[in-house]
Amino acid sequence: EQRGVLAGLADWSKIKAVKEAVSVPVFANGNILYFSDVAACLEATGADAVMSAEGNLYNPAIFRPGLLSLANSEEKEADSSPNEHEPQPEHIPDNPSTKTSPGLDMGGTTKFLSEHLPIADLALEYLEIVKQLKTPTEWSAIKGHLFKVLRPGFVKHTDLRDRLGKIPSPKAKPNVDEPVEQKGGFDQAEGIVQELKERLEVGGHPPMICYYG
Repeated sequence: EQRGVLAGLADWSKIKAVKEAVSVPVFANGNILYFSDVAACLEATGADAVMSAEGNLYNPAIFRPGLLSLANSEEKEADSSPNEHEPQPEHIPDNPSTKTSPGLDMGGTTKFLSEHLPIADLALEYLEIVKQLKTPTEWSAIKGHLFKVLRPGFVKHTDLRDRLGKIPSPKAKPNVDEPVEQKGGFDQAEGIVQELKERLEVGGHPPMICYYG
């Protein structure tokens, strides 16, 4: 099995063979790290759909097409059915916060077709969703997901990474003598993410985005 040190690239040809041998819907899984990999996998395997595990943990917006790909799609539709009375899609300039999978060279500049959103915004939205779930999510799973999403920022801001790792489960009963910052819970996690966001925004730098690797 492809686990641990044996993990490697998935062999899409094997998925294609399965698809050709059965009559039931087939979902492909493996090597889906960017939005552009979805179309590549469907073409290579003939599968009915794809799913992603590891890539989705690092970038929860992996299945969200970027502005560039949406603009290209709109331009193609406009070209196929021109209407002089309708405004044509405007050119969308390069946005440093919108990156995509590598390997698409357009005019000498690498463009990307999947949208990678700012890591802090994604993490805050994730925490808000988890808090609203009726079925409790294990705190270890929540922190594990946050570590992956926030990895680009934690590479530099290791103190915040360490603080997140030390947050106890919200279910744990805190010691009344402990300072508030050690009691743990969602508020503490959100505070760390917000602090990371503020640090990354210092100096007017482009938002740090999610990526796998």
